[in-house]
Amino acid sequence: MSIVLGTIAVGRALTVGWLEPFRIGEVEVPKFMGTHASNVAVAVFCAVAVAAVAVGFVVRYFHSRSFLARLRSRGVTDINSDGKTDVFTDKFLDDL
Repeated sequence: MSIVLGTIAVGRALTVGWLEPFRIGEVEVPKFMGTHASNVAVAVFCAVAVAAVAVGFVVRYFHSRSFLARLRSRGVTDINSDGKTDVFTDKFLDDL
């Protein structure tokens, strides 16, 4: 949703102006970030939201990578102990 709203805000900013009120179509959306949010405010807000999600994915990746490496060093090859390697983490252990 942030990507869509950010794209709308940037598109309107390039055509209408950065400090104009944020609108979806021709309907003003004054309550998005408080009273009379401008296109630049919505674009920055959405960029920060997308960056926060990206940072979360990177942190989760590095945490998962070290956790799986620790399990692999101890000889664990089946995380959920079902005898099959069908889970993503089971398959990911084979790549370490």
